[in-house]
Amino acid sequence: MLRLPHEIKEWMRLQLKPDRVREVSQVLVEPGAVCNLRCSFCPTGNGTVGLSQHFLGPRVFDLILRRLGPSVTSVSLLHLGEPFLNPNLYELIELAGRRGIRVSLHSHFSKIPFDREKAKRLIDSGLAELLVSCDGASQKTYRKYRVGGDFDRVLENLDILLRAKAERESQYPEIIWKFLVHKANEHEIVKARAIAKRLKIRVIFQPLCVPADQSRDWVPRRHVATERRTSFCAMTWDTPVIHSDGAVLPCCVIDHRRYSLGNILREPFDKIWNKPLIVEMRKYLRTGKKASGTLPCHGCPYTPHRA
Repeated sequence: MLRLPHEIKEWMRLQLKPDRVREVSQVLVEPGAVCNLRCSFCPTGNGTVGLSQHFLGPRVFDLILRRLGPSVTSVSLLHLGEPFLNPNLYELIELAGRRGIRVSLHSHFSKIPFDREKAKRLIDSGLAELLVSCDGASQKTYRKYRVGGDFDRVLENLDILLRAKAERESQYPEIIWKFLVHKANEHEIVKARAIAKRLKIRVIFQPLCVPADQSRDWVPRRHVATERRTSFCAMTWDTPVIHSDGAVLPCCVIDHRRYSLGNILREPFDKIWNKPLIVEMRKYLRTGKKASGTLPCHGCPYTPHRA
């Protein structure tokens, strides 16, 4: 039996995707574009984010889920901010759980309000997965990108959560350490693996997405084996991003309201998810043929066509 290379199979699946999509099974929802770190290339951290920065509340979240419909089975509470800064976070997780929706979080897990009681509540909320962004195995390398963060606090918070999981004999949330590899931390990969083994958590390594004019200072000196990241972006079909004010964004790299497709609190989702902009993005991602206007995909590091 002929086995096709992974990228060819991905490309073939992309060609079968339709231009119009009526429903999705997964979604990213922004808990609030607010963060207390100043990560080098993050629009929230450097103050250039062009979206509202208020926190998502339970009433609006419930309405968003109702507007999306019963097809949604997975929600990631993340995008441009730190989820644990949202005072409604645990209630949001519980609300989705009551609908049978799997919830994941993506956190820097550093300077956040967290203690033994909050760890217990996080476990009891039903959270399925927690991805901890920690790019280094010491404070010296960690702070290179996670400006303002505290590496020891990350380990302390992980210890609190792991102890609470053991006390409750719970396998959830699954904890995954996400390590973005760059020039200043590539030498600590082995050390990070050892720490993850001691903590009995999974660690994944992915390349840091670096602006072209910064590559000399940030791109690793040698090739680093990282988790496979799809070569063909399918977010514009499969994974809408919904901001805390209800704005629907076509993909995760969008950080400005000019690319909003509409607001799910005011329009039907299937209408928003098939606006001309996102249909053009789908055509471009599938064929590489440029549209008449500027698309967010042009030059995006996560797409195969970099115009």
